[in-house]
Amino acid sequence: MPVKRKYTPGISKAFHQTMLMIFVALTMIMLFMKIMFF
Repeated sequence: MPVKRKYTPGISKAFHQTMLMIFVALTMIMLFMKIMFF
């Protein structure tokens, strides 16, 4: 069954920005560990 979009664009945008920031942070951590240990 289709999900009705009742969220406001602000909440959706903030959620996507948070996910993007987490992804960038994880990428930076992986790069840092790669530089440190390899």
